[in-house]
Amino acid sequence: MKTRLTALLLALSMMLGLVSCGGQPVGEEPSPATSQTPVESNGVEADNHYPVTVETYDQNGEIVEQTFEACPERVVSISQANTELLIALGLTDKIVATAHRFSPVYERMADEYNSIPFIAESGYPSKEVVLDQKPDLIVGWGSLFAEDALGAVSDWHERGVHTYLMNNTVSGLGNRTVDFLYDDIEKLGQIFDIEDKAQAMIQDMKDRIA
Repeated sequence: MKTRLTALLLALSMMLGLVSCGGQPVGEEPSPATSQTPVESNGVEADNHYPVTVETYDQNGEIVEQTFEACPERVVSISQANTELLIALGLTDKIVATAHRFSPVYERMADEYNSIPFIAESGYPSKEVVLDQKPDLIVGWGSLFAEDALGAVSDWHERGVHTYLMNNTVSGLGNRTVDFLYDDIEKLGQIFDIEDKAQAMIQDMKDRIA
């Protein structure tokens, strides 16, 4: 258990070192000038990525399948670790609000982190405050969706709001592992249509661990 926890903490610290001040993962090459994106006859680029379906979890650790018809544009990211991960993936402009900060922000992303509106400093915000942000996706820990916090995942899905629970915080999944973190990055890459960037981050982490 100690070894796994050490590896997880090592991976998290390395993840935060993967990006430059502009949020570009280390080792990722700029996109070529000539795009291979399909183009419709009227000259408008065709988006073949969505809809995309991913398996996530509810507050009880049960698998939940969610289909995203488009890229989320109004993300409420509750808890510091997942907010920093989204920033590292270059998604700062998608986050409309954050909360639940308990430690100093990673220095290289402090400006981006502090630019995001806070709706609760140290604890979870109320349902009403989160609803007021008009989110299309809520990202957070498993405990965020307890009855005395934001309530069940299914309640938000009925409102048309997607949810993503970070694997290492989901009840019943066992010990925390680096593989769970890889899975989070991969699925977030699918959800936001940044799979190349997500895979580059995962590979760089694996290379550093090796």
